[in-house]
Amino acid sequence: MSVARTAVGAEAAALGPLQSFLADFWSSEGLSEAERFPFELALEEVFMNIVMHGSQGLTGVRAVVALEHVDQAFTLTVSDTGNPFDPLAAPPPDAGSKTSVIGRARAPAASPGGQSCRPVSGGTRWARGRARRV
Repeated sequence: MSVARTAVGAEAAALGPLQSFLADFWSSEGLSEAERFPFELALEEVFMNIVMHGSQGLTGVRAVVALEHVDQAFTLTVSDTGNPFDPLAAPPPDAGSKTSVIGRARAPAASPGGQSCRPVSGGTRWARGRARRV
């Protein structure tokens, strides 16, 4: 079992150090470039959401990133002290819109704005802890 953890301020400039943190962990665990990509993409998306939305109107917001490797499974956990947000209480996205992620995923790859999409995770979990989102 391997575990690594780091904490950074919720500012865009911290993305580079977070990416280095991931790269160091992946190298020590022998993860290939192809296996690393889903984690790097997920971290960038989640962290930038914290920067752009979770820290609005607040100072001192922190993001904690933890990596764990047990047996053949890798877990990336991101938590923050930013503004509360409950995705389960948010209105459902307009999945039919050509600008929504789901709408773009459904568009043929050859069409303008179309993309091919694939799952990048075996699962996602959201929880609210004491003064943190995980």
